[in-house]
Amino acid sequence: FYCSDWDREPDPPWVGREQREMLGWLDFRAIRWPPNFESEVRQRLGEHFLFGSHGTSRHLSELFAAANETWLEELLAMRNEQVELPHVVISFSHFVPRQELLPEKRFLLDAMLHRVSGSCVLEDQVRRLAPDVHVFGHTHLSVDVEVQGQRYIQWALGNPREQRKMTNVVADTGMLVLYDSGGDPPHMAPVQFTYWGNYFQSGPRAPSEFCPPSYVRKLVQYQYPDADIPGDDEFFQRTRHGGPSITSYDGRYEARWRQ
Repeated sequence: FYCSDWDREPDPPWVGREQREMLGWLDFRAIRWPPNFESEVRQRLGEHFLFGSHGTSRHLSELFAAANETWLEELLAMRNEQVELPHVVISFSHFVPRQELLPEKRFLLDAMLHRVSGSCVLEDQVRRLAPDVHVFGHTHLSVDVEVQGQRYIQWALGNPREQRKMTNVVADTGMLVLYDSGGDPPHMAPVQFTYWGNYFQSGPRAPSEFCPPSYVRKLVQYQYPDADIPGDDEFFQRTRHGGPSITSYDGRYEARWRQ
């Protein structure tokens, strides 16, 4: 599960009250935790249980992550004893292991997505396991990238509207065959070209830059006409960004790794 402590980057100054209070986030209205679950979190924290616009207790994510520990410890013990392991390890999670796998807040229609996307303990577990690749989801932003020697991938199908932009690499090229045990090596698909993966790989993110792209600027100006938005579209072009949207991935992938 996610925790708000995972978000360590500043909020853009133009974020409105509805976004800041996360009034549209369904989790905070639909989820009801069992009383014993809440009391266990309180016991660990020694303070009030948090789940809402004021934050989400990190120990909530730790309770979920604890379910991984039994098999994780067994696997690490085998590795320490130099027992032969399966030659490929692929791990999975719904939520995002690290913040570098999300675009900076200025690129997002909802900047508060960072507060409900990731877990610190999840990244710790991924690093201990050191899989060949970690597959994650939740944000519907397709990406395939290596960060500090660890490969992470999200190959989000998305809904029909999302397939026109944020998941168009899947709509345009098809579902990814991540591992193919038949045929000639390599059996693991190489890192795939994606819009955000290319952006992340080309240089460091700049979370303190707040000049948004035009699609965010237009939405914010419509919702909050008095919002103080830094820069303009011309200035945005001088900031680090991923360039224009990719309308076709022809020539950017091998057919073997699609289905």
